[in-house]
Amino acid sequence: MSGSRPTTKGVFLRFAPTEQRSLNASVWRQTWYPAYGILGALTSLVAILLPIAMARASFPPFKIGVVMSALNLGLLLSPIWGRLADRTRMYRAIFSFGFILLGASFAGFCVTRGALVWTVVAFLQGIGVAAVSTVASLLVVVSNSRADWDRHIGWLQGHNTAGQVAGLALAGLLSSTVGLELGLLLSVVAIFLALRVRCETTSSAVGPHTAAFAHPTRLARRTELFTRTPFHHLDALALLADLHEIVLSRFGRFLIAWFFLSAATSAFFSLYPVMMPHVYGISAQVVVELYAGTILLTLPLYSLVGRWSERFGAGRMFEIGAGARTSAFLALGLLAFAPFTAASPLVLVSFAALQGLWPFLGVSAIDLAARLSQFGEGAGIGMLNGAGALAGALGAVIGGFSAQSFGYWSVPFLGAGGAALCWALSTRMVRRIPPRHAVARP
Repeated sequence: MSGSRPTTKGVFLRFAPTEQRSLNASVWRQTWYPAYGILGALTSLVAILLPIAMARASFPPFKIGVVMSALNLGLLLSPIWGRLADRTRMYRAIFSFGFILLGASFAGFCVTRGALVWTVVAFLQGIGVAAVSTVASLLVVVSNSRADWDRHIGWLQGHNTAGQVAGLALAGLLSSTVGLELGLLLSVVAIFLALRVRCETTSSAVGPHTAAFAHPTRLARRTELFTRTPFHHLDALALLADLHEIVLSRFGRFLIAWFFLSAATSAFFSLYPVMMPHVYGISAQVVVELYAGTILLTLPLYSLVGRWSERFGAGRMFEIGAGARTSAFLALGLLAFAPFTAASPLVLVSFAALQGLWPFLGVSAIDLAARLSQFGEGAGIGMLNGAGALAGALGAVIGGFSAQSFGYWSVPFLGAGGAALCWALSTRMVRRIPPRHAVARP
């Protein structure tokens, strides 16, 4: 009976083009793709439910910021996981261990209380996310030929984005306690999938300094739940040795501008599930559903912005994105004091703009980092990710301190200040960078 009826997957592969059909068939056989999708759901759940759970437990805003900061600090261990995976080839073990840490962290959130304990648990969760993210990207490289990297990275990020949307939808429907317990269950499922990973290394497998992830359109498919793109392994010792040269270069000035933007973004997005009901009277469920819908609607914009970057220049796209983000943050700050009843729809529009306009920044930043870096494309992207993770940790703490000292209304103004600094520091520099089509090819 079952043999007479084709499966959905079979129909999908049957009508796909021949080249795409082989790719899709390969993807369906790789268990790390759905596991990476589960990671997207887990990061969404924790980014929404953890601040809400802490607020319900009467945590002050500063402590909420510290706990959320610990998540980003854990992400800084990504280079260690990358180097370990390169040297040992223990991809399945590291991938599974990352999910084990995620499961243990969700269990810790469910059974413990206290700011110090939750900070440690959040740091462990960040380490787990770093391990899974790093190895997921590496598996694409070591399991496929160089010509197929971009397509497989696109599929990988597609799974992660779908997981993020599902996690956001669940977070909007569930209470914080139930959601954190669901995270524990999803971690168990992901561990099972990770243990079934089979990796066949191709002849194109590379070492720790590959520029495999220098394609801007594919890499930028992400949201603001964590201030991170897929991780490239970065040699921290080499970075410190060349720090003076980096700071004085155009690339260094761009990293500083990106640091301000990432810190401001983290300050806002670490607290917004608690801030939006507190300041604007809009429930977290409405905000989260709006967030998920915006992510879906903006997915086609990534490829479109990629084409615009080639035509008009990545610098111009970055300038538009930084300016628009400054305006959206400033609008949210001013609307906190709006006396009229139409303020709520304007708040939702401004909030949606923060995520909806992200492709202008996400695509162009990776393009600019790869082109400006004097250490190679891969190293440039790794440094961009490292600066973003460090800024994310610092920004969450600063956001919590500002909310506790002045009130939650101050956080959007903090975001506007950081985005404005980014625009001011980078705008003249990035304008001088020609579009890709204007660069003479060797």
